[in-house]
Amino acid sequence: MRIGYILAGLFFFINPNILVVDFLPDFIGVILLLYGLNHAFEIDERMAAARKSLYMLLFVALGRFLCTFLVPIIDPSEYTWFLVFAFCFGLSEAYLFCRSMYMLDSGLTYLSLRSDSREIYRSTGGTALGMTIIFTVVKNVFAIFPALTYLVTDYGEVTEAQTNWTFVMWMLMAINVLLVTVYGILWYIRMRRFWKPLKESKFLSRVEERYATEYLANRPLTVYRDLKRISLLLGLAFLFAVPVRMDGIDILPDIAAGVLMIFAARFLKRMYPGAAEKTVLLSSLYTVVATVEWGLMVWFSMTNFGPELIEQQVVFSDWMGYKVFREMDLFMVFAVYCVLAALKLGILGTVVISMRRALKRMIVEHTGSITEVGQSTEKTAKIRKTLNELLRAVLYFIVFAVLFSVLTTVLFLWFPILQTFDLFVWAAYAILMHSFTEKLLTSIDDRYYYDT
Repeated sequence: MRIGYILAGLFFFINPNILVVDFLPDFIGVILLLYGLNHAFEIDERMAAARKSLYMLLFVALGRFLCTFLVPIIDPSEYTWFLVFAFCFGLSEAYLFCRSMYMLDSGLTYLSLRSDSREIYRSTGGTALGMTIIFTVVKNVFAIFPALTYLVTDYGEVTEAQTNWTFVMWMLMAINVLLVTVYGILWYIRMRRFWKPLKESKFLSRVEERYATEYLANRPLTVYRDLKRISLLLGLAFLFAVPVRMDGIDILPDIAAGVLMIFAARFLKRMYPGAAEKTVLLSSLYTVVATVEWGLMVWFSMTNFGPELIEQQVVFSDWMGYKVFREMDLFMVFAVYCVLAALKLGILGTVVISMRRALKRMIVEHTGSITEVGQSTEKTAKIRKTLNELLRAVLYFIVFAVLFSVLTTVLFLWFPILQTFDLFVWAAYAILMHSFTEKLLTSIDDRYYYDT
């Protein structure tokens, strides 16, 4: 277990939520927790159950994060949607986080008993599960209260002094920020008191010892489980890579796709260090370029296409297509954006192509019929041929998707219909990539007969 990553992950939960806005996104904290606890997850079923809850929490937290990008799009008269979002995400996150922490506490207790390391509770005073539940409930309930004011409006002059609901909303927000922040800091201090002493404990060394002997020594099992994670991460990454442009802004930021690909590349590198070395570097480069490109387009769109134009129902592509060729400074900014977008897409293509060697080795080493292992028989050859053809389709399709998306980026102001085709191309690619990884997983499963 990596205590530093666990503490960093828990830090992302201490801040209050302002409606749907989470300034320290919980999904990043979940990713850090999953990484920090990964070794313990592999050696105990109770810890594995906690991982499943954390994965569900990851999806919910990602949903909340994406709703943040609706703030500049939704009309103020429709802000009751934020009450719906805050309520749904708040309840889901509270349940899943409490469930994850309960299962984690249960798993740690069982591991400590099995490894005869009961000092984790004597030296730390316990995991403060009760405090965690109280903090989680307070954090999510108080995020909902300010949004309730959107349901109330004063009509006419019913009373002499009408309630200032805007003031009430800001007062509730202030209470939320103050209460949750103070309690969150106290909760985090308590969690540090539990996790910090484990860094040098016998418990941690015994967990790592069991991880090495029970998990790492079983090469086929590590490949199978790592591929499952890669499949999930790549599926989410290419979901975020689907371009959904609203008023020029991609509401599924490619930054998230880059971060997910970095984690996928790290798992691939662990399986095949030499074959996947470049994949990690290229994924990191893609994330940096995607961040700059997305930030530039947000600035470009919001400074030249304000709310007054939206209210007048002016079409973004018509307006900006007219202005770009008539104002040199806008033309230069758009040209830089096109160069960055083309560079980003080119790097994305090379990321996928760089996985080819590792995936081909995986097909040769870990797929085939269990009755034909080590033999060049017909059934094994057929399975590997199908997988290689699917891999070839994945590589050819990424080249086509990149070229088409570059064309769309350059021309979407004047041919907005290209955006629709671009969306479908990347959605089809995401499905193709998922089909390949699922087929590969099934083929490894058929050879080694592993249960998930």
